[in-house]
Amino acid sequence: MTSEYGEQPLQVARHAVLAELVSALRRDEVEPARADPLRELIARGVGRVKWVLSFQRCTLARREGAEAYSLSTLHEDDDDADVIERDGVPLTEGIAGLVFRERKICLFKHLRSSAEESALKLVDTELRDDSVQAVIAAPLPGQDGEPLAVLTFATRVAAGFTADDARYVEAFARQLAIVVERRALERRLQEAERAAAEHVAARTHAEQAAEVAEAQRSDFENARVAELLKSNARLREEIENHVRVESDLRQAKHAAVAASRAKSAFLVNMSHELRNTLNAIIGYGEMLQEQAADEGYEDIIPDLGRICMSGQYLMSTIRDIIDMSKIEGGRVKLSLETFPVAGLVQEVAAAVEPLIEQRGNKLDVQVDDELGSMCADLGKVRQVIFNVLMASSRLTREGEISVSVYRDMFRGKARFVFMIKDNGLGMTESQIIKTFATFSSAPEASASAGEGEGAANLGLAISRYFSEMMGGQVTVDSRVGLGSTFTIRLPANMSSV
Repeated sequence: MTSEYGEQPLQVARHAVLAELVSALRRDEVEPARADPLRELIARGVGRVKWVLSFQRCTLARREGAEAYSLSTLHEDDDDADVIERDGVPLTEGIAGLVFRERKICLFKHLRSSAEESALKLVDTELRDDSVQAVIAAPLPGQDGEPLAVLTFATRVAAGFTADDARYVEAFARQLAIVVERRALERRLQEAERAAAEHVAARTHAEQAAEVAEAQRSDFENARVAELLKSNARLREEIENHVRVESDLRQAKHAAVAASRAKSAFLVNMSHELRNTLNAIIGYGEMLQEQAADEGYEDIIPDLGRICMSGQYLMSTIRDIIDMSKIEGGRVKLSLETFPVAGLVQEVAAAVEPLIEQRGNKLDVQVDDELGSMCADLGKVRQVIFNVLMASSRLTREGEISVSVYRDMFRGKARFVFMIKDNGLGMTESQIIKTFATFSSAPEASASAGEGEGAANLGLAISRYFSEMMGGQVTVDSRVGLGSTFTIRLPANMSSV
């Protein structure tokens, strides 16, 4: 056979290729920048064995995880043949899969005969070539016996491969595996040496930096000591100032506590006097209304009604001031009881409806009698609903206000949702932010609604505080010119909050 070794018998040429394979591939350095240096190394080895083994196609299989492998073409004589590039081939398929599983070389001869149907299926699965006559598939064994890769040699020559060819391919694969593992070891060694050199350089740099830092530390300590002495002097002065300020604050706190107590006492006394007077005014107004109705003075009944409504509104304002004083003093407590929600809503609606109608508004109450009961502070829930209805009325003139209630579940617990919607003036974002602030107002909206600039939103501030205290919340969604929607969410059973 003619080869690069001259006119030598085939066996001699084959032994010569094997003898110098390791040293030859070590001399052929693979460029590190190549995308797949391992494939390049194996391809060079296959190029050398081409001189002593007659084959037309060679493929390389490499493992992809525990259950699959990839296939790629290393050599193909036929320019028109398809180049194989497959990923994710199951280990249960193909010749390479068989070699990976059994860890030994496989020789398939006379594939187109009926006796080799199983082998033909393997070949068709992997090579997809009807002209292939014989196949040798050999593993590149690793040190643990697990194949590093599988080389598959195929021939289209009718004579196929012989057992000597298979033994030679097996010996070639072992030698090639030695080169591959040695190259891998050399690469790891180079990486370790490079890492060690980098570590030594970093350590040298760190030692030099430490020497510089030590030299600087002495100067810094001297400067720091001087600075600390000055700082101690300033701290002593500040401590003395803080002691004086603390004493002044203590005195101011005592004065503030005394003032708060005096304010609370004044509010209690004032509210008592004002409420007695207002009750008398409201009582006489209602008596005059009845008397005017009996005697036929229909023209003064509306004016008498306004007197009663104004008195009730002023009574509500006084109650809000007293409640805010209690909130600021931390004297608000809950008194829980069980009551029907529908009845409470109807009761509050009946009480507030005259005040709403006084502004030309209509009140629509949508409440189901089967809503069930709530365990909460009845007085505070009533006050929250009343205050929100009053706030909605202040933002609406000659419009409609609707009240709806439903029950739902939130985070596994039942709650009641009260929605109070109007088609009044609405509010801007800045007005909404101020809506629930203590002693705050929405001046533009209030003035437009006829309340006068500076009308306080004490009721809403109190409603938000009471709602949060009971484990709920009050929110508002409003658009200028489109009205507002106030939403009150309260747990159905506050004893479990």
